[in-house]
Amino acid sequence: MHFAGVLLISLMMLLPWPFGWLLGAVVGLTGIGSAVYQLTVIRARLETELVQTWWGGRLPYTVVPAIASVCLISGSLAFFANWSLGPFLVAAGTFALLCSALAFTARGM
Repeated sequence: MHFAGVLLISLMMLLPWPFGWLLGAVVGLTGIGSAVYQLTVIRARLETELVQTWWGGRLPYTVVPAIASVCLISGSLAFFANWSLGPFLVAAGTFALLCSALAFTARGM
């Protein structure tokens, strides 16, 4: 799921958008969707008692995607405000999602 998000964000950033706020809206919706998905996964793990007790197990699957969602939402707000920091925040969020996807794949889950 995280790798699909990376591909979606990469494709969105390649498109020629007529307005910066429109790109901010789409990136913001992606960030909010990522956060909702992450909260759903955390809740499902808690309900089925699949809680990992050591931080090495939690870090790539819960903390890094949460940071990515915050970066995407912050990047969308920066696009709305016409700050030049927006693309860098979106890139940081995309890189965090990619790292999480690669860690998920390397673990074989």
